[in-house]
Amino acid sequence: MKHRLSIYGRTFVSISLAILIIFAVLAVAYTSISSATSKQLRLDELERNSDEIADLTSRHMPESGRIFVTAEVSGYWTFAARSTGAIVCIIDGNNRIVYDTGLPANLVEQLEYDTTDRYYVLPDELTNRGRSSYSSTAVDTGLNEYLADPASWLVASSPLPSYTRVYTGEVLLLRHTRPDSFTGLLQENSIPISFFIAFLLSLIIILLISRSITEPISALAKTADKVYKGDLSSRVKLGREEQPLALDDVNEEVPGREDDLTLLVRTFNTLIAKFEEQEQQQSDFLSSISHDLRTPVTSIHGFIEAMRDGTISPERYPHYLDIVKSETERLRQLIDSLFDQTVEG
Repeated sequence: MKHRLSIYGRTFVSISLAILIIFAVLAVAYTSISSATSKQLRLDELERNSDEIADLTSRHMPESGRIFVTAEVSGYWTFAARSTGAIVCIIDGNNRIVYDTGLPANLVEQLEYDTTDRYYVLPDELTNRGRSSYSSTAVDTGLNEYLADPASWLVASSPLPSYTRVYTGEVLLLRHTRPDSFTGLLQENSIPISFFIAFLLSLIIILLISRSITEPISALAKTADKVYKGDLSSRVKLGREEQPLALDDVNEEVPGREDDLTLLVRTFNTLIAKFEEQEQQQSDFLSSISHDLRTPVTSIHGFIEAMRDGTISPERYPHYLDIVKSETERLRQLIDSLFDQTVEG
């Protein structure tokens, strides 16, 4: 026999798949929107920080435009790096990195090193000579070929103020957006994780609700199969006490307390009880009619055999033939009664 999924299983799977699709669509949409919004907010914040650092740095620059790394300024740069979570790079007019809070190793390996002044030098394509601040992902800048996984880096640059059009340097901020800890990973993926937890909770709720709805239907199906196979004593039992419900048990003083499914169970049990009662009555009737039919048939058979073997003398034939006729009439009446009962049933 081919195994079929129960109505409870079908209901649970169908609702779960529907909710899973809805949650997946919502998670993707919210994650995309949140990611784009968060990314833009980070870029704006990084650009604002680079402008502030560039403004402070310019206040400590002499008119010659040369950058002097003092304890006060370097302390501010270090504090800015810690507060923003970004790498701070101060670049002078000769493309030299006069100060940084820790450049990525793969970037350092590709930079030219000035052995005289002991500074790393940025190529011209990596400097901001456009005289305007910007913020972007590293993929959209010249750093795309210098950083590993440039899509995970945010870049902001603010040129140092100058009274001429000559490039006097800039402030370059690099911020890595990939989480480097488990806590950061949770924060980065908080929306998908929240939707996943909500989906698990919804599965538990669906599990409980589906069972309460489909349990009576499953009980109906199993009982109907037993009745079909001839077991008229079967009844649908619901509730913790597993008592069979019938229409006669309904409390008329408290109407409207039961749902349609419970009423269906009561009706089904009542119908089975009536079928069982009719089956018992029919069995009793057949048993009774069989006994009543057997009595005249036995009498007729006995008298005829007695006539044939000579037990009854010929002169007494009329008497016993009258008895046979009487039994025959009785037999006819029983057959008519049986026919009438069959037609009425």
